[in-house]
Amino acid sequence: MLVRKKTENQLRHAQKLEAVGRLTGGMAHDLNNILTVIMGHARLLAKKLPDFGVLSSHLQQILNASDKTRSVQTHKAQSVKNI
Repeated sequence: MLVRKKTENQLRHAQKLEAVGRLTGGMAHDLNNILTVIMGHARLLAKKLPDFGVLSSHLQQILNASDKTRSVQTHKAQSVKNI
């Protein structure tokens, strides 16, 4: 009986981990969709606006942060797939 109980607990734990994995995968996908919109609009603004100093600097910061976030997200997703 003890072996069965232990096996059942391991199964429940594995199911919980799978659920967490699915949830985080969905959240990463949603974040990526939002990030794509932000980056697209920022790039459009960068093409359409002349160099306005501070405004251009803020726009470049948005693009840099978006690129960094996407690369971290991609790296993390690949790390999880390798587990």
